[in-house]
Amino acid sequence: EVTGNNAVLALACHDILMHPDARLGDIGNGRKANEEVQTFVKRVLSLRRNPRLNWALAAGMMDPQVAVRKVRVINTKNGIRTPEVHIVTDQELQKLRDDKREMPDVPVTIKDAGETGIFTGSKANADDILIPRTAKNIDEVAAVYGVSARALHKSAAASNRKKDVALIRIKEPITPLLESFLIRQIDRCEQMGKTMIIFEITSPGCGWRTASPT
Repeated sequence: EVTGNNAVLALACHDILMHPDARLGDIGNGRKANEEVQTFVKRVLSLRRNPRLNWALAAGMMDPQVAVRKVRVINTKNGIRTPEVHIVTDQELQKLRDDKREMPDVPVTIKDAGETGIFTGSKANADDILIPRTAKNIDEVAAVYGVSARALHKSAAASNRKKDVALIRIKEPITPLLESFLIRQIDRCEQMGKTMIIFEITSPGCGWRTASPT
């Protein structure tokens, strides 16, 4: 389970893979996240790294009172009708209605108001949010990205023979000391010519001011 501030680290990644039973979210730890956290998450989302993540999903993870819906919107241009799936809050859904956008289906509820915004890998995969697919073990992760499973079983510091992928495991609380270590590890991976870094996060938590969106 990855919740609280550690969930934000996952949201900053280009891709997220989850075990079907893993749980991700609840950034506010059962409460609405404060403005500082929300501003930080907006900055992370502005980088548009993960196409399966948007503000509505993040808002649902930061505030139990925010509902998240999936709706199909028909866009018409030059007589051509093209369906497009939107993940929206109730406020955004109302704006679509006010703008008289064509929505042929009843919106699907991903998360209702009053529910904790935490999603299992199975649910995220079924709703086509957050993740491209689930992975039950490190070998399946390697298969998704077409890399060596052996390389992923090594730490980033030790994987000096594989030139395309590195694995960084985060098990300790994310403190300023660990943040500095992670920055050095990322720099080291870049210097070694790594083109992909996979973070395996099982950290118990951290103080909010530790993290930086860069």
